[in-house]
Amino acid sequence: MLATPFTFYRGAAAVMAQDFDETLRGPWEWDVKRLAASLAVAAGSAGMDDGAARSAAETSGCSYRRHVAEYACMRSLEVWYATVDVDMVERLFARQGRRSTVKIARRVARRARLHDSIQALSKLTEIVEGRHVIRHDPPLVCRLDDDPEVLAQVGAVVTRYLETLTEERRFLLHPYTPTDLAMKVVGFGSVGTRCFIGLFHGDGADEGSDPLFLQVKEALPSVLEPYLSPSLYSDGQRVVVGQRMMQAFPDMFLG
Repeated sequence: MLATPFTFYRGAAAVMAQDFDETLRGPWEWDVKRLAASLAVAAGSAGMDDGAARSAAETSGCSYRRHVAEYACMRSLEVWYATVDVDMVERLFARQGRRSTVKIARRVARRARLHDSIQALSKLTEIVEGRHVIRHDPPLVCRLDDDPEVLAQVGAVVTRYLETLTEERRFLLHPYTPTDLAMKVVGFGSVGTRCFIGLFHGDGADEGSDPLFLQVKEALPSVLEPYLSPSLYSDGQRVVVGQRMMQAFPDMFLG
């Protein structure tokens, strides 16, 4: 799994995993090796030498071993809700005596606090004929208002998606009406898959006061399947179940 800097959930800042395309149960040491290798690659990409990359990989392994020992002494529910919050990260950097790194972490946290649906509305949309529409920015973002076939396909997917939500979350989503749709280029972990973003608005008089963005993303078979047993779930359900099991604060509209 890849880690995203800071995710805010109801005002709480936490470091979360992302990129759940490969959520298939297998040997635990595979993910430990992927973690160490990812840090080594990240160090190289950041211009660090081989010694720093090796140190990052070894430190991650030591930290993993130490935390597994701590979790072994905790109750199951304590482990389930355990999170890495922003204060913990700042304390970790502070112990290393790197004030510049602490400043970077704090700046990233402040920026993350500003990431909400209102901020996304101003970043991703523009006003055309008095209403908000997703900004057409090819090749990264392409609006689909002139492709009725794709619109119909995505509309059918959204209808089936609603059936996968629990009753209270369908109730919460009910007041929102889809108003625009676009195809979006995905990150490296999902290259080759189709991804759409949908703009929804609540019942408020001002459509800009209650926006909601939902992502519609294609799920493919895990690349690990040839080496492991087939998943018990369909591809989309496998990704959803994996994310719900991994995240202390999963997206409430994940389905």
